Amino acid sequence: MIPITITEFKDNFFRDFKYLSTILWLDTVSYNIGDLVFNALPAGDDKFYNSTAPNSNLQPNLNLGSWAVNTTLKQEDFILDLDIQKAFDQANMNFNQDLFGEDVNIKIAFLYLSAYYLVIDIGAASSGLRGSGTFMLNAKSAGNVSSSYTIPERYIQDPFLSAFTKNPYGEKYLSLLLPRLVGRIRTVKGATTP
Repeated sequence: MIPITITEFKDNFFRDFKYLSTILWLDTVSYNIGDLVFNALPAGDDKFYNSTAPNSNLQPNLNLGSWAVNTTLKQEDFILDLDIQKAFDQANMNFNQDLFGEDVNIKIAFLYLSAYYLVIDIGAASSGLRGSGTFMLNAKSAGNVSSSYTIPERYIQDPFLSAFTKNPYGEKYLSLLLPRLVGRIRTVKGATTP
């Protein structure tokens, strides 16, 4: 498998997920009023802070005059590097890089498969013990509003492929995978000798 890093995942999905590592407090950065940081402490007293002073680079937990504790956010609201690594590990179990040829194609497909697993894992974690598996839906309604769509028969008939229709990242992975699962046939004119 070609090496694919957590940083590449974040770069590829920079609009899709909120990463905790992007708001970690660093003493080398000057923060402006309203900037959000996460202060990770060895004792486990981790908190989110908003800067209340311009050009602040003082440690938040020691300088509450320049920082206000943000109690509305939780670590669970953000994606951790460990979450991405877990998704990588799961994607490795179901990924055949030989189907995708060039390194750039391998990387794109693997990242979308990893994002699929990440979304599944985050959804499962947020529902905890109350969670339950869901099958594919083809109709929803709420009050007077209803929506329906058709899941292609090819996906419904294949238990492996149908799982990827649960979120947009799995669907994108399918769009990259399916053309590579179809054999290409070419006819060649020829003759045989008796």
